[in-house]
Amino acid sequence: MEILIIGGGPAGIFCGINLLEKGIEVKIIERKKEIGRPLKCSGGISKEGIEIIGDSEIIEKVKIEEFEGISLIFPNGEKIYFKRKGFLIDREKFEKLLEEKFLKLGGKIIRDEIKKVEDDKIFGKNNIYKYDLLIIATGANFVKGIDYPYNGFIFATEKRIKSYEEKNFIEFYHGEIYRPVYMWKFYYGNFIGVGKVYKNKDDFELLSKILKEEKVFKTITGKLPFPLKPPEFLYKDKKFFIGDSGAFINQLTFAGIYGALLSAKLCSERIEKFLKNKRWSEFEKFNNLKKDLIYFSKSIYKARNILYSAKDKELNIIGNLMNGRNYDEIPYIKAIKNLFKNPNFLKTYLKFLYLEKIFKKGEDFSF
Repeated sequence: MEILIIGGGPAGIFCGINLLEKGIEVKIIERKKEIGRPLKCSGGISKEGIEIIGDSEIIEKVKIEEFEGISLIFPNGEKIYFKRKGFLIDREKFEKLLEEKFLKLGGKIIRDEIKKVEDDKIFGKNNIYKYDLLIIATGANFVKGIDYPYNGFIFATEKRIKSYEEKNFIEFYHGEIYRPVYMWKFYYGNFIGVGKVYKNKDDFELLSKILKEEKVFKTITGKLPFPLKPPEFLYKDKKFFIGDSGAFINQLTFAGIYGALLSAKLCSERIEKFLKNKRWSEFEKFNNLKKDLIYFSKSIYKARNILYSAKDKELNIIGNLMNGRNYDEIPYIKAIKNLFKNPNFLKTYLKFLYLEKIFKKGEDFSF
């Protein structure tokens, strides 16, 4: 069976590794001359992501700083914490080490730029390839001729500045000025990554204005899935969609490394089961993830819309209520007292209760 993967990012390479470890031959087609370069994304990974990798040697080589979790900072400076331990990693080195492991296991990487996919053929710039099964791991960069399961994307840019400031939490700044999503600060030890998600040029210029006094030594930019609704499928017509290609991304934090690794692992398991029992229904079962994982629930999309449409006034009301607590440590007595004084807070509090419920359900998929 000719199995091909288009895309050599974390999802594609890790899927290839999992297949090879199961004794299944696979090839990757990758357009970049060097995997991991140019860097397209920052690197935060949770303990759950580390467990999926299952290779302590790789983690030891790529980890830069350990963090205690995420802090959400609202316009008035108040914070809410999400205590989820993880690491900031050297993303470039991480992808390079995955590539080395894939090659050491006997995998083959074909350097070619895919122009289009038609029936059971892949038309590259240098060659034409036939496949029996195709794994799409192209991120949010869509290839002509492939029916992707969703529409919509946004850009993310991180600018890096020299700094030895240390903090135990990575920071997400929320407010109308940072829309469509948020601004972040990652503390890597000897530098800080300041980033923002944006839809147009004006949003990008805001980040430059914020850092106008700082000397930026590196800028990284990539695309992220931003579907209006959950993807319609994850497997279709002998094609698996993994990582960002299948929108395996937390729609509240927009973190994707864990989703990339998880989808790669689950995809390889489906293929292994098919090869054992020769039932095509094994592939179709990959679509069951749409109801099994919170990534694809309508509730997380609803929560995303609530969070990123909230006015500064609403965010400050929640910030004043929580006052530096963890997100699930809601001071209900304080909230009731506030409601007696300001009954108009009720709608905002109810929205936050909904968000708290969804955050709780999706804790393991944070980053």
